[in-house]
This record gives sequence, structure tokens and C-alpha cells, in this order.
Amino acid sequence: FIMLSGSSWHKNDPYLFTVQPGNIQGMTQYESNIYVGYDKEHLGGQIEVYSQDGTWLKTIGPTAIGHVSEMDFASWNGLLYISDGTADYKTCVYEVDVSGDTPRILRTINNAEWGYGGLIAIDDLNKRMLLTTTAATPGEVTFAYSDMDGNIQHQFKMPWIHVPQGLE
Repeated sequence: FIMLSGSSWHKNDPYLFTVQPGNIQGMTQYESNIYVGYDKEHLGGQIEVYSQDGTWLKTIGPTAIGHVSEMDFASWNGLLYISDGTADYKTCVYEVDVSGDTPRILRTINNAEWGYGGLIAIDDLNKRMLLTTTAATPGEVTFAYSDMDGNIQHQFKMPWIHVPQGLE
């Protein structure tokens, strides 16, 4: 569990800790680390890495990845997948190797059929990704199962309630 700065009631709970303040967007856990993504506006995306007890480990970025709207790891290859997309520009997914001291964007995955404001979750069992996107003018939310190259395998739509915020 993560608390934003300024909260003090968690001091005696070993499972709660404070993260750096900022425009937090996505979060994921892999192995024993927690990754918290920030939108740094024109500077790019930034990821703060913490151990499970809240010890800060390192900063990744700012990177060329803009929004860091959501992220998830693929357990079969250990790579981090980050969705980037806002109401102003279309969704893309970055495949990132964060295993070394310097993260490397291995590739950018795009699909013209994906909409705006994308969020990502990795389906480890079927080795595919699930993305939610919206139209440029809100009307519905699309859920798309895509292979790891971005080819849509199955999709369905739901009425637009508001901007989707999290996906796991």
C-alpha cells in the first residue's frame, strides 16, 4: 500500500509508505519492487522504484515516454510495458527494459485502431495486452485485447462514463 506525502497515520504500519508527491499516473509491482509512474509534463515520464517496505531504490527518467498513464510487467520476459496517451494524442505502448542501471526503450508499439487516453494491463497467461482507450470525442470506451505486436485480437465497447483512470 502506498500513501501520498503529507499522510502521517501510517507510521506504525509496515505495509504503508509515502511516495514522492507529483502527478502520479500508473503503478505496478514486479518481483519485490513497486514502480510508480509520474507525468512530468514537458520533461517526459518518470518512474520511481521502491522496495516493498517503502525504501526508495532509484529513479528512472525523465524518459522520452510522455504520460506513463499505466504500466505492467510481462512475467515471461521481465519487460515493462507502459501506455502513453492522453485526450490530445493517440495511445502507444513502450516496451522497456529496466533491468540495468539505464532503462532502454526497446520498441514502440502503435496501432491506428487504438484510441486516446490508453491504459494497459498485461495478460501473462495468454501473453497479450489489454488496453482501454476512448474516442477523441468521448462517447464510449474500447477494451482491446492485442497481441504483443499491437494486433487487435478481440475488442468490445462500453458507454463512456468518464475518463478511465486505472487498469489491472
